[in-house]
Amino acid sequence: MFGIVATILSITLSSYIMGFMGLALIFLAVISLYIRPAGYVQAVSLTYTASVLLRIADRLLNAHNIQGKGVYLPPLLIKDLKDGLVFVNSDSSIKVPRPGELAEGKVFTENPKGICLTASGLGLTNLFEEKLGRSFTEVSLEYVLEKLPELFTDVLEIAETFEISSDQDSVSVKAEGSIFFDVCKQARESLVNCSSYGCPFCSSIAIAIARCLGKPILAEKSEFSNKNKSLEIVYRIIKD
Repeated sequence: MFGIVATILSITLSSYIMGFMGLALIFLAVISLYIRPAGYVQAVSLTYTASVLLRIADRLLNAHNIQGKGVYLPPLLIKDLKDGLVFVNSDSSIKVPRPGELAEGKVFTENPKGICLTASGLGLTNLFEEKLGRSFTEVSLEYVLEKLPELFTDVLEIAETFEISSDQDSVSVKAEGSIFFDVCKQARESLVNCSSYGCPFCSSIAIAIARCLGKPILAEKSEFSNKNKSLEIVYRIIKD
């Protein structure tokens, strides 16, 4: 409740800091639902809750005329290794702020111009690490490719099937029967800034890859199919 109020006030009063705090509080609340035992949250409840929160993020970005794509930042650019930020460029360029630009929790940056927000999938990524007993910053990409399928299908039951592969410049994911399918689909079809601020499913994987590789990650392409509730996402590794 406090998060929603803070975010609405941020739009009304053009308060950048209040908006950031509002979103942070909201997503801390929704992530607390994800970690309940025995099935976690029914898919319909998850869909309605997450959809509302993504719309709030969409309104915040639109209120400040932020239209670029979101880039998930690696730990080298963030003080807290358990944190996860998505940087949204104010225009169509794909640029990443320098560490100095993110000092002292800065939300809006000038070089490049954009906004840093807590990623919606942060809580899920931290839950992945808790279940694996390892930080993604300590493991190789091969470890992530090996462990995530079992984590998504058997341990957390987030999806019925989950495949992940990589090449030199990208990581590809395909999942079927995901409890996040309707959230992803609604976000893609109705939100102006879906590519700027992704849903918890897409976002959590991007954060994990960014932590593992120490590189910024862009969710470059996504495809959805009602057949088997299939999701396909391609993440681009942004190199220096």
